[in-house]
Amino acid sequence: MTSAWGARRAADGHPEPFDVPYVEIGNEDFLNGGTDSYNAYRYPMFYDAIKAAYPKIKIVATTTVTSRPMDVIDQHYYSSAEFFEQASTLFDGYDGSGPLVFVGEYSAIASAGGLPTGLLGNSIGEAAFMTGLERNSDVVRMSSYAPLFANYNHTQWNPDLIGYDQTSSFGSTSYWVQQMFARNVGDQVLPVTATATGLYYSATVDSRSGQAYLKIVNPADQAVPSQLTFSGRKARAARIEVLGDPDPQAGNTLAAPDAVVPSRGTLRGSGGVFTYQVPANSLTVVTVAR
Repeated sequence: MTSAWGARRAADGHPEPFDVPYVEIGNEDFLNGGTDSYNAYRYPMFYDAIKAAYPKIKIVATTTVTSRPMDVIDQHYYSSAEFFEQASTLFDGYDGSGPLVFVGEYSAIASAGGLPTGLLGNSIGEAAFMTGLERNSDVVRMSSYAPLFANYNHTQWNPDLIGYDQTSSFGSTSYWVQQMFARNVGDQVLPVTATATGLYYSATVDSRSGQAYLKIVNPADQAVPSQLTFSGRKARAARIEVLGDPDPQAGNTLAAPDAVVPSRGTLRGSGGVFTYQVPANSLTVVTVAR
């Protein structure tokens, strides 16, 4: 609080300094032939200065460099739903001795249609990708969807996470995917064995509450029958949250902001075993108590 900006921060209600564990140097420096100069002198100059003053800060590189170490590398992905489904295994087997990964920007933009906030089919492709991020969270330390906001009167990018105008706002189908992942996650990754084809999945457990969270993504246009077995659990009921629609071209708009939103229900089973028809074009989160 002894500096001008520290005093401003305190006046804004944050008297304690913010922790800054990461600093990124540049943004997408592989564009426009910038890789050579970034590696040769731009990245090293910032890296040396920051590390000299704040040795504990981790430096994020925006493209591969050899002139200095990379604590973290920022990866950006804009492509089709099919690309993201295939990329669900992108970080399986990632070399743990290399830099950590920050997936700093990603969204399915191909064939997004005229909706500024995109279509369900693309969001489900992103969800498939996110199961891989969650499953490999030992190396993929951070991720963030992009872009965030779309003003319906002045849209510059398609799709965006949240649509709005002067009087209202709503979440896209991708917004609900992000929320379902963020609100249903433990602190330890669980192994998953699956025999059903065409599904994408990840599982975590909260070590304090004991709740297990299983995420299942079905990008196909048909439901997939499955049997879910939670080993070591005796639960006879499980909570489910489902985002889905038979039409992958469905999406939310200002006129119909809740056209595709999550629904909640209960699965009944025995001894931690449940039968479940995984709906077409869907993301399901199954929550089982200890």
